[in-house]
Amino acid sequence: MQVEEDRLELCSIKNPKLSPLFVDFLTGSTGYRLSHSGGTKQQLAKAVGIKGKFRPSVWDVTAGLGVDGIILATLGCQVHLIERSPTIFALLQDGLQRVGNCRLDGDRALPLQEIIKNFVTLELGDAQEILKSIPPNNIDVIYLDPMFPESRKTALTKREMQVIRDIVGMDVDSGALLALALEVAKKRVVVKRPRLALSLPGSRSPDYIVQGTRNRYDVYLIGGN
Repeated sequence: MQVEEDRLELCSIKNPKLSPLFVDFLTGSTGYRLSHSGGTKQQLAKAVGIKGKFRPSVWDVTAGLGVDGIILATLGCQVHLIERSPTIFALLQDGLQRVGNCRLDGDRALPLQEIIKNFVTLELGDAQEILKSIPPNNIDVIYLDPMFPESRKTALTKREMQVIRDIVGMDVDSGALLALALEVAKKRVVVKRPRLALSLPGSRSPDYIVQGTRNRYDVYLIGGN
């Protein structure tokens, strides 16, 4: 981890040729995705149950670099991000703070500042321990995006995933987290998976799937919601 003039970066000692990893919600691929996310018609919005004027509260309990959670916040959802790795948490916190500290007139940071201020909270901790302390039916949607299985085509693996895997490894307890989420969520649990991957092991199969070209969303409904 290193501190540059304007941001916090994570560098790979294992593979120094990889570019440093940092969180930037305004530029690059993340900025583009936030600007061209597709609004409420996108698959992520459909998966969490956004419909009409309804905006569910969403707990992203495997926040990572925070992109999906911030997209949901831009759509009007109250989003609580949980990340258990102190290293990844620090990167995400830094990215959120830099948006909040932006003072450039005319920059599209200003709307995002307000969104983060009003719709996003961030917590460091183990999601299982946190969820155990939450009474059932207090969170509309619990969102899981566990670490994807490593691709055999390593040349196609994103640099972010290479660096993050070196830090956090694989989410071997994701099945247990899903089972707990199903006990706590009020309306649904949504799990992001690679398009051809198996569903997470758990108490039951998804009620339905929102399919994309690369990824899919396994949707588990609670009480028919």
